[in-house]
Amino acid sequence: MKLALYDAYRMAGVTKSELARRMGIPKTNVDRLFSLTHRSRVDMIESAAAALGKQLVVSMRNVAAILLFAIAATGQLTADAWPCSPDGTRLSDNAIVSRS
Repeated sequence: MKLALYDAYRMAGVTKSELARRMGIPKTNVDRLFSLTHRSRVDMIESAAAALGKQLVVSMRNVAAILLFAIAATGQLTADAWPCSPDGTRLSDNAIVSRS
């Protein structure tokens, strides 16, 4: 979520001070939002997204169903068919599972 928020921030072309003003919080809190070592609350990330004209959407998927679909479609599960995280990186780049 933080990486998606940072990407939205960069695309919006606003400063951290401007984002803080829009959110009604100190600039130091914006710095914490982008820190990967700080545990930000989801409502703060949601508020920042809204201040950037975005909506935070969280979903859950049945990974087993996605994997079975990929295996059925290709006969094997390769890194190309492996599900991706929201930031576009693969969950595993070296997974190969063959259908027996």
